[in-house]
Amino acid sequence: MNNNYDLNAFADDFPEYRECVGVLVTHGPKHILLLRRSAQEDSMIGLWELAGGKVEEGETLLEAALLELREETGLVPQEGESLHYIGTDHDHDKKKRYHLFTYEINSQNRDLDEVKVTCSFEHDAFQWLTPTGVRRLNRTGEMVSHHLMRFMSWLCLW
Repeated sequence: MNNNYDLNAFADDFPEYRECVGVLVTHGPKHILLLRRSAQEDSMIGLWELAGGKVEEGETLLEAALLELREETGLVPQEGESLHYIGTDHDHDKKKRYHLFTYEINSQNRDLDEVKVTCSFEHDAFQWLTPTGVRRLNRTGEMVSHHLMRFMSWLCLW
């Protein structure tokens, strides 16, 4: 796969699946950004999830990830920060392929209270949680994206 994360690399792998991206935003090793789906969405209202969405025709995975990050959170990587491709997960029930990126905000340059998150209409709230806090939220009955939980286990954030 080239540096643009070309979709052609996945062309023969379940070609009928819709391509999606997710961005796990972290601030240092301790904080993960979660977004809550708003009532303006058609489904899964109240779900805590990652920034992300559908890959549009002609977009590379990286372009889609950067666009979704900016649209849903207002965040744009600053100098010395970038998105990193982690891997791909399949949701066979929904026929979707999720491509995960991470974005680590440079915590040495910006304190958490200096990071300005602006939710789009798709989300009505955000919160920064530790990995333990995400697990606790999931156990309390709040809806937490299964992709978020899976990706956290991939990254050994438990």
